[in-house]
Amino acid sequence: MVEFRTLKWDELNQWFDHCALVFTQGEYTDKMRQYFMRHWYNDSRSLLAGIQVAVVDGEIASTVRVFHRNVYIDGQVTPMGGIGEVSTKPQFRKQGLSGRLLQMAIAHMEASGLAVSSLGTGIPQHYARFGWEPIRTFMARAKVDAGRDGGVKLLDWDNERELHDVMSC
Repeated sequence: MVEFRTLKWDELNQWFDHCALVFTQGEYTDKMRQYFMRHWYNDSRSLLAGIQVAVVDGEIASTVRVFHRNVYIDGQVTPMGGIGEVSTKPQFRKQGLSGRLLQMAIAHMEASGLAVSSLGTGIPQHYARFGWEPIRTFMARAKVDAGRDGGVKLLDWDNERELHDVMSC
């Protein structure tokens, strides 16, 4: 039987291990575990209520995390939920676990007043079923003179060319 719920405090270490294992395709490393620990502990807005888990016989089988952030939309601060750490152990895949957790994450974002949501993925069709839509991203590059010593150069606000180059990015 699968239990769907929010992660408990005493499961945080198990969650770090789960993420480290799944995101390395089963090649668990302490370095990867440390990455997820830093991801959690260095985020001043980390909320346990934002981590949804599917638990089977005391083992975390799948997880989805909601990051609480603010973005600017039309000049206004807008609360946003970022979706991350969507992961399911191989033996539990194709059972709808992450789908159910994504629905729980959506409910959490709605209850928390998060007006928009974003995520980055290589499999957009999985998330499209739950309402996420791909958007185009654009990238611009500008040649910036690093200065004589090759270090960081402060922007000269009075130099129209430098200002134009930076603003074009």
